[in-house]
Amino acid sequence: MLETRPINAPKAFLFATARNIALNLVRASNVRGENKNIPMEIMELMEEGDEIQETIARNQELETLTEAVQALPTRCREVITLCKVYGMSPKEISESLNLSVPTVYRQLSIGVDKCAQYLKDHENGCAP
Repeated sequence: MLETRPINAPKAFLFATARNIALNLVRASNVRGENKNIPMEIMELMEEGDEIQETIARNQELETLTEAVQALPTRCREVITLCKVYGMSPKEISESLNLSVPTVYRQLSIGVDKCAQYLKDHENGCAP
């Protein structure tokens, strides 16, 4: 029985599907003896399928991580974003958000723990 799952990255899915269809057409024409003059550049691109699959997987992981960060409480999300995305130090974050440095560390710890739990739940199929 065919298992169906939701498509998390439709654009990547469409490109991968189009590429696979093109590959199947080229391979079928090669079997029938048609189109023997396919440029080498196209053949090299056809062999890079693993990179496309890795890119799709990476994009889906990034999308899930983004959902995890968006699910955080507001202050926690702000602290995580400033630290992990903008590379601000805890001291800079404390000054920017008018928080104490220990509070910034606590929020970072809470955010990382909640994101890890979200990812774990998502992996097990329990995420919202």
